[in-house]
Amino acid sequence: YDLIIGPYTEKVWKIDPKELSEEVARVRVSAGNAAKLVSTMLRRADRPPPRPTALKQFTYIKGGVQGLVHTLTKKVTDAGGVFRTSTIATGFKGRDGRIEEIATHTCTPPVPVDGVISTVPLPDLTEMVASSRLHEGDGDRAEAAAARLEYIGLILVAVMINKPQVTPNSWIYFPEKHLIFNRAYEPGNFDPSMKPEGQSMLVFEVTARWDSDIWK
Repeated sequence: YDLIIGPYTEKVWKIDPKELSEEVARVRVSAGNAAKLVSTMLRRADRPPPRPTALKQFTYIKGGVQGLVHTLTKKVTDAGGVFRTSTIATGFKGRDGRIEEIATHTCTPPVPVDGVISTVPLPDLTEMVASSRLHEGDGDRAEAAAARLEYIGLILVAVMINKPQVTPNSWIYFPEKHLIFNRAYEPGNFDPSMKPEGQSMLVFEVTARWDSDIWK
């Protein structure tokens, strides 16, 4: 904990790990409790390995995240759906806690909906929900709660490298305080199509509070 997990967690979230929910540790550190961890570390080589608790493999989307977007777009349009680009959602209309319409920045009438899936940043989304007064009498309280939300921003810095591969590792973690970045990864290790021929790219993750000099 003192070597990696503690300093890395504090570096990523910019807060004392003691102030974070224990759910963060449960999800991110899947070795079980301390007794299980020590038992695994001291297990004799001739004993069968314990049941795995951590993720051993994952599936990477061909072409990266844009492959996901293009596939979802095709599935929606094939099903008769319509995309409205250059349209900014400004608020919701509804009642009894249910969103029935989405207001936009244009002069067109609100868009009727059966449900909403949102990728709007959480502070903005909660403010939109609160100001929509979906619950009678809860508007002021909801807006005050939304205003107290804090969040960490993520900055991605991509560096092109004039060599086919920098490292065979999927991710590299940097818990050291004097380094501004938390983690690095090489997309070409996940999918060769994610890099030009003869080159590679390293992506560095930097987290920052919204009011910090780094973010500004």
